[in-house]
Amino acid sequence: MDKSSEIAGSRAEEFEYLGEDLDDMSFAPKYHQWILDEFRPHVGRDILEVGAGTGNFSKLLLDETLPMSFTALEPASRNCKYLGANLDGYPQARVVNGFLSDFAPMVTAQLDTIFYINVLEHVLDDCGELKLASKILKPGGVICIFVPALGWLYSSYDAKVGHFRRYYKEQLLGTIRGAGLDLIKCKYFDLPGVFPWLALFRIMGQESIRAGRASLYDNLVVPTARRLERVFPPPFGKNLLAVCKKS
Repeated sequence: MDKSSEIAGSRAEEFEYLGEDLDDMSFAPKYHQWILDEFRPHVGRDILEVGAGTGNFSKLLLDETLPMSFTALEPASRNCKYLGANLDGYPQARVVNGFLSDFAPMVTAQLDTIFYINVLEHVLDDCGELKLASKILKPGGVICIFVPALGWLYSSYDAKVGHFRRYYKEQLLGTIRGAGLDLIKCKYFDLPGVFPWLALFRIMGQESIRAGRASLYDNLVVPTARRLERVFPPPFGKNLLAVCKKS
């Protein structure tokens, strides 16, 4: 069954972003699980995932949070073909090809959870994006954000996949506050990942994530890093994770 729809007049058909930074981590299920478990206490029943890519994280959300409604919003039309196929079989899910600015005017019932997983760094006006997202949230609804961190790690890979920035913690906090949202939590994530990223992408100049290396990191490093960071919040990390809410 075709679960996808395209917003009339959307700029999505002209959008070239391929979502490579989402799909490059498809060989890291433990990593994705770690991210979701950090957000789990805040996830509601009516979910929007902005920039869902081809649906790797979407399927995890659907399988484990069991939402009443789930919208996967994706601007790249070529990704939506795979996204629709991946979400086939989930009756509460729909795929929409477009940007949030296209989709927001169509929302008739407000949402309680919006996800930005490796997406906000692709948005030039990130504060404006969050302001728009808050307009379609119920009072008390949350936005879950996961972004690349540390500007000094910015590499040719970041440029290749369309990142405008890697965030420092205060930078992300400023964006959240500027959007008029209340902070629930903000923390660095995956400290060990800083060092291979620095070596492979900043020093060696690689421009892709190799599946074998991602899988090896997922199996050997992630379980230990997760246990340690639960007890000792890292002072810095490869990513930042934040939850904020609408008053």
